Amino acid sequence: RLEKYFYVLIVKIELVEHHMEHSLIDLEEATLHSLKALKEQETLIEKHMKELSRKVSLAEIKLHDLVGQGIDEASITASGWKLPVFVLATVIFGCFVGLYFWWKKLKK
Repeated sequence: RLEKYFYVLIVKIELVEHHMEHSLIDLEEATLHSLKALKEQETLIEKHMKELSRKVSLAEIKLHDLVGQGIDEASITASGWKLPVFVLATVIFGCFVGLYFWWKKLKK
């Protein structure tokens, strides 16, 4: 009778052991599958990062060129004020000289 209980206990232990082995194998396969999926995602993310980095570099170059063109255009347009101011100052000076001589003529 005691041998029968030991035999039943040994069979149950073997079943539990067999079940645990299958569980561990399933866990190992799931872990390997997850690692493979993570590596694929990492590769995809790195690819996207490189593409974004390339686009940012191109945008930076384009922005730098546009800013340079804007500065060049601004300096060209900014120099256009000198001639009108010079002409206006010359006209005003001429008017003052004319008024001065006209005033002197009126005083005589």
